[in-house]
Amino acid sequence: EALWDKMHQGKTPQFDVLAANTAEIQRYAHDNLLAPLDLGSLPNTKRQLPRFRALSSIAGLTKQGAVYAIPFTYSTMGLIYDRKQVSVAPHSMNELWNPRYRGKVLDYNSAQHNFSFTALALGYPDPFQLNSAQMQTITRKLIDLRRNLLT
Repeated sequence: EALWDKMHQGKTPQFDVLAANTAEIQRYAHDNLLAPLDLGSLPNTKRQLPRFRALSSIAGLTKQGAVYAIPFTYSTMGLIYDRKQVSVAPHSMNELWNPRYRGKVLDYNSAQHNFSFTALALGYPDPFQLNSAQMQTITRKLIDLRRNLLT
């Protein structure tokens, strides 16, 4: 969020390049805070993995045919647990809300990640394209999670 705030200060940002996830890139592009990329001046994109070269198939990288980001990696959100304390492996992110873990859940301190994994836990198909009702549901679910967080 600090980068988002800096990008909205009303003056030209002092950045030539930034690293952000696709949801953030989409937000920046929507607010016209990014310049489109000239792919002709980036010859190494031809050496990327094929899944990264299909830019229009990766939501958030393009806007109206212009390219605003080049993917370089991807990641997943994992659920880590201590087998000495949790005898049966969790099968869902929903285990984070299980009352038996009250005060024992350690959560990543990032609004984007928390909204994303909660959207997935709720079964929303696209955690980066949420309507206002879904956002409200996610907010309530995250408030419920506070009981289980290690503080």
